[in-house]
Amino acid sequence: SSATCTNVKKPVDVVFLVDASASVTAEGFNNHSKQYVKDVVSELQIGTNQNDARVAVAQFSSDFLVESHLDDGTSKDVIKKAVDEMPFSAGRTCMAKAIYNVRDVFNNAKESAQKILVILTDGDPNCGGNVSDQIGKAVSEGIDIWAVGVGPGISVDSLEKLTRNEDK
Repeated sequence: SSATCTNVKKPVDVVFLVDASASVTAEGFNNHSKQYVKDVVSELQIGTNQNDARVAVAQFSSDFLVESHLDDGTSKDVIKKAVDEMPFSAGRTCMAKAIYNVRDVFNNAKESAQKILVILTDGDPNCGGNVSDQIGKAVSEGIDIWAVGVGPGISVDSLEKLTRNEDK
């Protein structure tokens, strides 16, 4: 038997941080990462009510770009449109800089919300500073970090370091 969660106790503010670097590949970015975000969004109770989820979407490679802010992320259609229009940049994997910048996206989080950062990446940073330091700062700010492997060369070890937990 399957159970459906219909009694939300605490809202969530979710930020999807999507790796658009060359190592993820255009196929990984367009066919896997973007589809994953849209699939998860379609299952969330998104809206403007007190316990509704809100979603922001950002991408990174050599640069960092917010595609949709939390304040905009109260409509599934708006979020899906932002994801569909997100271009693949094929740059480097500047993950620490991206995590530093994505922490600012959570400044608009609801005070009562659980803050979740979902990083979609192959897990192999090659520029942008110390990832571990930025992870530590994000965690100390109450951000729960999940990692999703994407691309042909997924580094499970790097993904585990992002979450600081082998089960996420």
